[in-house]
Amino acid sequence: VLVVPMDPRIPKIRIHTRQLINIVRQRLLVSIDEWPVDSLYPNGHLNSIIGPVNSVEVEVKCLLLESGIAFDNFSASALACLPSSDEIPKDEESSSKRLDLRHVPIFSVDPVGCQDIDDTFHIRRDEDGDIELGIHIADVAHFLTKD
Repeated sequence: VLVVPMDPRIPKIRIHTRQLINIVRQRLLVSIDEWPVDSLYPNGHLNSIIGPVNSVEVEVKCLLLESGIAFDNFSASALACLPSSDEIPKDEESSSKRLDLRHVPIFSVDPVGCQDIDDTFHIRRDEDGDIELGIHIADVAHFLTKD
């Protein structure tokens, strides 16, 4: 099978598989093993099936993989530190000064190992079909209290 990379600068990659029915219209993680001098295409192997083409979640995972950005799930201890999902912002927080974006998938651009995840972004289509890119810089001081 010839696999077509997302990056058009990379040639198609030949893989041998018995999973053809499972990989059609799927995003795959493939490694190049060799490129014979007499072949137009390098030979490789299938590492994993990421998910269906055109799925927003899968496309984001692919972009993160391409960029070397970790997207593993948070540990149970990290999730335990989060407020409950039904927590409602205080009235002064829900004023016109702050916009509630908890319903929007937001991604961190902080490096791996960062202790203060405060630089994030979101991307989505607006009502007119235009792409909206939101840059978020956390106002951490807003959430601190004096002792």
